[in-house]
Amino acid sequence: AVGGAGGAGAQGGFGGGAIQVSVAGTLTVVGVGRIGVPGLAGRGADVSNDTSAGAGGAGSGGAVLLEGRSVVLVGGAVVSANGGSGGEGDGDPGGGQAGNDGVDGHVDDDAPARGGNGGTTPGGNGGDGGTRFFGATPGASGVAGINKPGGGGGGGSVGRIRINLAPDGGCLLDGGLVTPAPTGNCP
Repeated sequence: AVGGAGGAGAQGGFGGGAIQVSVAGTLTVVGVGRIGVPGLAGRGADVSNDTSAGAGGAGSGGAVLLEGRSVVLVGGAVVSANGGSGGEGDGDPGGGQAGNDGVDGHVDDDAPARGGNGGTTPGGNGGDGGTRFFGATPGASGVAGINKPGGGGGGGSVGRIRINLAPDGGCLLDGGLVTPAPTGNCP
């Protein structure tokens, strides 16, 4: 699904999609291994139509399902479904100040993707993307009326990660990062 679009059509970011990895034995992700389904960034508002423009909202993180007798994440491996950030609203459309784009959800860590903002337009800043420890934030409001600064797009929410183990299996998250925290029977 695509994040929401601003009033004058700034494009929202796509959601992260889904991935499933199922094995009969032990599923191991080691070192620089990454499994990521980040939400994509919302676009900054475009002022080419000479009206106030809101920015695009970001896509939410996707879904990851890992299944095996045992699941092992070690040595810096990362499984993530973080949300993207929203774009920045436009400045004065008569002055041609387009908003900055947001950024895609992070695949390598649990830091929130920061919303689009450049400090050069009076448009509303984009909202931050959601992660394991931080919820998505809304974009800042614009100003009502023609030729007024547009609002920022909202950040995408964090997705979902589920780890399913066999009843006699085990789970080891030794130095690996899972964002958001997994559901299922792996603590």
